[in-house]
Amino acid sequence: MRVMVRYQDNSCGMVEDFILEDLIWGDEITAFRRAGGWAVIGRDRLRSQGRERRKKGALINIFV
Repeated sequence: MRVMVRYQDNSCGMVEDFILEDLIWGDEITAFRRAGGWAVIGRDRLRSQGRERRKKGALINIFV
């Protein structure tokens, strides 16, 4: 899935979601688009690095 991001120079672009965390920790972007609007780095709460969002023991359908 692609995510809209805002870079340090205020330009916008689309990146693959698996690259997003590297861009955040590399201080390359200032914000990214969520379903509820823009998440601003340093202002809005972000998921901690490496944290799994799925519940422990959740089943994943790998055939979808």
